[in-house]
Amino acid sequence: MVDALVDHLAEKPGLYVEEMAIFVFDEFNVIPSISSIKRALYRAGWSKKKA
Repeated sequence: MVDALVDHLAEKPGLYVEEMAIFVFDEFNVIPSISSIKRALYRAGWSKKKA
C-alpha cells in the first residue's frame, strides 16, 4: 500500500493527507488514519521537499 501511495504522490505531490486517505480507500478498500499515513510516508522516506 505504501508503495502505491508513494507512486501516486510522485504523480501528484501536492495532495493533502485526507486526499491520500481517499486514494488508499479507493485502491485497497481500507480506511487509514491520518497518523498512519504520515508514519508510513515518514518510514518510506517521502517528504514534500524531496518531491
